[in-house]
Amino acid sequence: MRSKIIIVTLLFLTLTTSANATPDLLNMARDFLSKARTYLSEKLGPEYVEKIMGEDEITLPEIPKLNDDTKSTAVYNKKELSSAKAPTGQQKQQLDYLFIKELFITTKLREATENDLGIWYNTLTQGGSREGVYRAMVLDAEYYELETKTISTSKSAIDFSIYFLETFINQKIDANSLKKPNFFSMKREITERALSIIDLFENQNDLAKWYAVFSGYVAMKYTEAWTNDLRKNSSKMAHLRWAMSVPVEHIKSETYIKIHQVMNYLSAP
Repeated sequence: MRSKIIIVTLLFLTLTTSANATPDLLNMARDFLSKARTYLSEKLGPEYVEKIMGEDEITLPEIPKLNDDTKSTAVYNKKELSSAKAPTGQQKQQLDYLFIKELFITTKLREATENDLGIWYNTLTQGGSREGVYRAMVLDAEYYELETKTISTSKSAIDFSIYFLETFINQKIDANSLKKPNFFSMKREITERALSIIDLFENQNDLAKWYAVFSGYVAMKYTEAWTNDLRKNSSKMAHLRWAMSVPVEHIKSETYIKIHQVMNYLSAP
């Protein structure tokens, strides 16, 4: 099975460089190569895959400089970067419902009650934003109580936080300073910085590249943390295409869910 996939992969790699390939064939080839990269990375390791497929060429854009005030409200006056249309109708209702369920699990490590679902679903249907719901959840009394408990952060979660801050936020940080905060406080603070960086990008293309590199990294590094096929996909190109096709609000929601989920996974008993 693996040898057949490798052979087809080589054929599709050849096809993507052919001047005679039609747009439909190129799209089919790129979709296959995206899935093949993920499958072969899981089975054979990313180093072997890079030898036969080359590196995923998408690289991080220049990271905007984060001000000391990470909670600035100036971003609310910014023009929407993406021209992608948000889901509407029944599709939006379904996505909002699933979003709230997942948000409770990843942020508070518990299932949402029917009352929880009703309150926050109504908030979204009445024009509230996903980011507004997220911030309300991590600033409410329940989350505050979680932050007051003695819940330390695992070494692997600290290592991830350091790597994330240095690579995707462009901030150097002393590892010792991360040993003191409560686990839930750590998740909230790291996510807050990520959302602030997202707000500082001036164009959709750079934001999509940032998101693609981040998503490709967590997919390859923490494969077992994901159940969703796209989140498992280590192809940066697949994540870039997705990020270019959705509103910024959806890029944000995927980002904070992924940060919380990675840290949950790394701190699980």
